[in-house]
Amino acid sequence: MKNARSFLIIAGSLIATGFVCACAQAAAPMSLESFVALAKKNNPQVRVADAAVASGVAAWKSARSRLLPQVGGTADASRSMSPGLASASESYGNTYSAGVSGQQLLFDFGKSYFSTRAGSKLVTAAREDAITSLQTVVLNAKTAYFNYLLSQMLYTAALEALSQTQAHLDQAKILFETGKQAKYTVTAAEVDVANATVNVITTKNGVKLAKVQMEVASGVTLGDSVVLTDSLVGLEPDVTRDQALARAKDSLPQLVSLRARLEAAKLQLTSAKATLLPNLNATAGIGYGSRNAYPDSGWQQNWNVGVSLSVPIYQGGYLLAAVETAKASVDQAKATLDVNVQGVQSAVDQAYYGKTEAAERIAATQKLIESSQQSLELAQERFATGAAASLEVTDAELVLANAKSSHAQALYDYRAAHAKLLAAIGSF
Repeated sequence: MKNARSFLIIAGSLIATGFVCACAQAAAPMSLESFVALAKKNNPQVRVADAAVASGVAAWKSARSRLLPQVGGTADASRSMSPGLASASESYGNTYSAGVSGQQLLFDFGKSYFSTRAGSKLVTAAREDAITSLQTVVLNAKTAYFNYLLSQMLYTAALEALSQTQAHLDQAKILFETGKQAKYTVTAAEVDVANATVNVITTKNGVKLAKVQMEVASGVTLGDSVVLTDSLVGLEPDVTRDQALARAKDSLPQLVSLRARLEAAKLQLTSAKATLLPNLNATAGIGYGSRNAYPDSGWQQNWNVGVSLSVPIYQGGYLLAAVETAKASVDQAKATLDVNVQGVQSAVDQAYYGKTEAAERIAATQKLIESSQQSLELAQERFATGAAASLEVTDAELVLANAKSSHAQALYDYRAAHAKLLAAIGSF
């Protein structure tokens, strides 16, 4: 009977292996590194972040343009009537003019300068936000990859559990036929097989859902099957809590972006205050005009050079309101930065302690699997000799199945927690 059970367990493993092999025939193997590269290339979030950077650069160029000369050209053509002393003496003529004029800002108390610097800081913030988006894409890709490996492990464990319950049912039927067990034993074993079958169906569907998660994370359709070359079993590099917190506070793109936005808000406040002060501009222009109603006039040249000073006196409180808005933006940027600093520390702690706890669970569940396997074998031997009830075997099977599931979950939690820790400190 022990050989029969071993055969069924091996058959279950072969079925799971066959599932993976079938995938291998339909899809090329994919490592964690290649899947992450696929997500970085195709995930729409990356394009959204790149567009935000381009928009910020364009806004900065727009603000900078106020510091450069403003040149424009004009041209005009018109027809007019000049009345004489009598209606018969009325005359008509065409007037033409063309010219170029320019203006250069000389001094506006730093309004345009600080506005331009604020735009530069916002570009920096947008670029850091793009890095943050890319890190999120990488984290989601890793999590999806690990989740698919977890779903495969749970599916394999469910197949093995089904093989064990089926072997127990076959043994119960033999013992019932020989009069060593009651009919209830067979019925209870059939219930266990049914439950194990339901679990196989559920975990198989979990594999399908995990593939959907991978497609969402990568931004591409992966086909009917997926073959992953990496495993959940692996040792990640050690990062101490103090090292993680220091790296996060110094170089996390999210915090770098918020600091840049705070600096931009302060610069925009300075620029808003400068709008209350005068503007000094230099102007120049040259043009030509002609009116054919006067044949001797020809094309006449005209030019001008000057300096203009504009002083805001009253705009209905608009400028004062703009200053108050800028002040509020500075306060909001400060508060947002403080909140995110606290959030980053919390994220680092959760990932760090989660990784540590998962590593301990891996070792504990591995020992639990070994002891549960031994307990199941002893219960099966006792049941075969009539020294144990069917419930003892069922309980041992359930403990072993739960141990395998807990071990797989611990492996996933360990790898996923390390990926979250890397994201929390601004690393890929």
